[in-house]
Amino acid sequence: MKRSTMRGKVTKEELRKDPILEFITKVMNYVVRNREKVLWGVVIIIAAFVAGYFFFSSGSGAPPQVKLSYIQAVSLYMSGDTTNSVEIFRNLAQTASSKIEGKRSLYYLGDFYLRQGNIEEAERYYQRFLKSKPHDPLLESGAYAALGSIALSKGDPQKALQDYLRAEELAPFESQKALYLYKAALAAEAAGDYKKALDFLEEFEQKYKDHPLYGDVRGEMKFIKGAVSAR
Repeated sequence: MKRSTMRGKVTKEELRKDPILEFITKVMNYVVRNREKVLWGVVIIIAAFVAGYFFFSSGSGAPPQVKLSYIQAVSLYMSGDTTNSVEIFRNLAQTASSKIEGKRSLYYLGDFYLRQGNIEEAERYYQRFLKSKPHDPLLESGAYAALGSIALSKGDPQKALQDYLRAEELAPFESQKALYLYKAALAAEAAGDYKKALDFLEEFEQKYKDHPLYGDVRGEMKFIKGAVSAR
């Protein structure tokens, strides 16, 4: 399978042609649509497969023990063992900071603190992850989306809008792009820019008719149009 050799990045053309990524996208969409029916164990396998794909395509160059520790940490984290996984992530972030495994560990630490409700610590780790220039579009888009959610929680919808749009730009999967575009629309609405919100929602409606959020988008469009006409 041909891949770009520059910094382990995959070109847009390769992403479109890569059958593995196409398969993952289809599986991810299925999980979203059937999240009440799919067993948690299957979700863990899918998440590990996605993480593993980007891991082995990155040209890490890290020692074998660092690679194994990273895989172990991701597996533990996905299975719900945050105690041991977070300890490994912290160690990797300190001892392998120049390697992709150490950089990605910063992302998972941000995710951990966000789930714990510690948005200040989460924000700090997400920013450190992005500043490390990991060249990982999947996790980078996730980090920007998380920062967008944090900005909204702090009452800054304009920053949230910028973060969501950056996430949408970087996201390698169409299902991700659709989600972040929807979040950008909600951020624009929160900022009082109803025209921009409608523009984003209409773009979603045209591009992602098969996305699970399509019905929510149509409902949000109807709500905003009603609110505008009632003014």
